[in-house]
Amino acid sequence: MRRLSPIRLGVLGAGSIFLRRHLPVLKDLAADFQITAVSRRDPDKLAEAQQAAGCPRAYTDWRKLLDDPELDAVLIASLNALHAPMTRAAVERGKDVLCEKPPGVNHREVLDVARAAERSGRIVMWRIQRSVR
Repeated sequence: MRRLSPIRLGVLGAGSIFLRRHLPVLKDLAADFQITAVSRRDPDKLAEAQQAAGCPRAYTDWRKLLDDPELDAVLIASLNALHAPMTRAAVERGKDVLCEKPPGVNHREVLDVARAAERSGRIVMWRIQRSVR
């Protein structure tokens, strides 16, 4: 049986939530996902995220990450208010998206994201998270 190549993943918003919550899971799923690029506005913190993720590329401008032809999909782990605009931009650039919750800050944003995904033929998924204490 032929094994599929890992999904080359870019991370938008590689901050503390990504480092604490998402990165350990993605490392456990290394056969399925390869973190290829990360983005974060602060260059010093970006270097920390890049090193922690062990990925070859880092961007302070998330739009440049979306233009990276080496990526198959993106994980959006940014501020909630940026989830919908980043998701729309990603699918318009031909990337599949896994967005942490919420996919938008209101009903209209969520519908806009759904329509953009449908127009582009890209997959958009989001994770509903329940706090565990």
